[in-house]
Amino acid sequence: MIPLASAEYRYTYYFNAKSASSSYRSLFVDLHRQELPEPQRATLNIHNAFQHFNPVLRGTGCDRFSYTIVRHPYPRLVSAYLDKCVDINTPQAQRFQVQDHVQWMYRQIFAALGRDPDWEKGFSFLEFLHYLEQAFEQRRPLDIHFDRQWNSRTKIDTYYRIEDPVDSLLDIFRAGFGDAYESLDLEDRVIDTASNKLNRSFSGEYQTQYQGAKLAGCDFAELNALIEQGQRFSYEDFMTDESMRLLSAIYAEEMKAYHYSPELDCPIAPE
Repeated sequence: MIPLASAEYRYTYYFNAKSASSSYRSLFVDLHRQELPEPQRATLNIHNAFQHFNPVLRGTGCDRFSYTIVRHPYPRLVSAYLDKCVDINTPQAQRFQVQDHVQWMYRQIFAALGRDPDWEKGFSFLEFLHYLEQAFEQRRPLDIHFDRQWNSRTKIDTYYRIEDPVDSLLDIFRAGFGDAYESLDLEDRVIDTASNKLNRSFSGEYQTQYQGAKLAGCDFAELNALIEQGQRFSYEDFMTDESMRLLSAIYAEEMKAYHYSPELDCPIAPE
């Protein structure tokens, strides 16, 4: 969880990568840009916002209220694997032109799997989960897209699950902005943001819904071959007994903290 703090409204939003964070960081930046000096506003974007809105820099007054936005670990990790490992959203000509920071991430995984890097074949979703299990046990540094959405050292007043009705999120913004809520036209802005969080991994760009065996054991090349045929995946295509066992064990604390169910047919438990 990475904090963005508003000194004016004295609250902190903790964002989690692959939990609609691009959309909600963009909204945060839009709402709080005026809090920064003019020179900083010129270069401000969602990627460097955490540097400008760090709670330490903004002062202790930002601890009046805090919240986070989360996503069920099952679709979140499938999305992270497809976007950051398989790299399905990169044009075909660039797909295997792996950047240095991604190579660093990949090399750790290949080393844990006991084989030399193969950028084209890569590794399967199950192999990726076994690596994450080992990495968490050994407290290795992880890319933020794979890290946990819960931290026992971080005090959070409330949270919103992106699977929930947007009314729950509106209540959080009312608490965060108080009397300014109405004047900022926040209801329409929050609703527009919530409706714009469809993950590209599962988007309609791929017209044909995949119908076949589970994909948890497929490598990069096999998955990209299906994508090039116009196949569209759902996160359920990667859910096997083994992948669900690993996910529910690796992310057990956040599933408990945010009341998520480990059952595939009931991903969100009633509160």
